[in-house]
Amino acid sequence: MTEYIGELYPIALDVGITPTLFWEYSIQEITDIIDSRNRVLEFNRKNEYIRDYYLAKSVVEWLAPMLSKDAKPPELWNCAPDYVFEKEKEEIEKKRIEYELELHKERMREFAMRYNSQRANNML
Repeated sequence: MTEYIGELYPIALDVGITPTLFWEYSIQEITDIIDSRNRVLEFNRKNEYIRDYYLAKSVVEWLAPMLSKDAKPPELWNCAPDYVFEKEKEEIEKKRIEYELELHKERMREFAMRYNSQRANNML
């Protein structure tokens, strides 16, 4: 038992248990804290790998438009969960639709002017 406590003591110090608390806690409580700390570290490690993966994916997605004219740069909200940029996405989509509508109106005006001009020239 003393050997187990001797092995557990440096590990407990590494996970942030102070010497005073080490001697106040039971062995089960100390092992629970150590296990909890290990789970947190594992979770953080996995999150780092996921973050690195998405960072690499984003770099590729942003470089693709520079290398190919067919590829479009990704939208910000495609890189995050839907609820994060919900309002911004709606506003930008609304502005994009308004811009496309204005562009379409201008093209139709130009077409109508050309058509009317050609029709007037052919009638004379």
